[in-house]
Amino acid sequence: QGQTGTRVTIAGTRLLGGGSQIVSVKLGGQSATIVQGNSDTQVIVTAVAGQAGQGHVVVQSDTGALAVAENGWLYLAVGTFTAISPASGQFGTLVSITGTGLLGGGASVSSVTLGGVAGQVVNSSDTVVFVTAGVSGVSRAGPIVLTSSTGTIVSSSGNNWTQLADGTVTQVTPQQGVAGTRVTIS
Repeated sequence: QGQTGTRVTIAGTRLLGGGSQIVSVKLGGQSATIVQGNSDTQVIVTAVAGQAGQGHVVVQSDTGALAVAENGWLYLAVGTFTAISPASGQFGTLVSITGTGLLGGGASVSSVTLGGVAGQVVNSSDTVVFVTAGVSGVSRAGPIVLTSSTGTIVSSSGNNWTQLADGTVTQVTPQQGVAGTRVTIS
């Protein structure tokens, strides 16, 4: 099961059908992108866009031989964002991303970018992902992109995140003291 971008390993026997390579794989009626297809027992593909629902897995070799798994693939609905809070921040900002299908059929979110800046995943589920914003030397706006453990990508459309330039501390006065010492940070 998965969505667009899901990396799928199909295992079987005699997948090459006496030939030397796999030439076509369909998941739920959609032609998948073949990543590795010269093994008689395994083919690795990436799912393309498809309608949510159950469908067949069809592997075709260069001899024309077919290997079929009836109802062997479930296209999940494409993941969507429903809320992003806050919509801007700088290094260390904790961001909550809520939505549906955020894991894309995977077990977790493996990476995230906020406005093109890599963030750190704190926790993830199919309906909410918590991340901390990464380091950026400049302010910029851009989409939020989640990549799941299956390779599925869930992305916002438009500039849903504004990465602010990181803050800097230029002076601490005094630079030492005891408990109760008033410190000015600028």
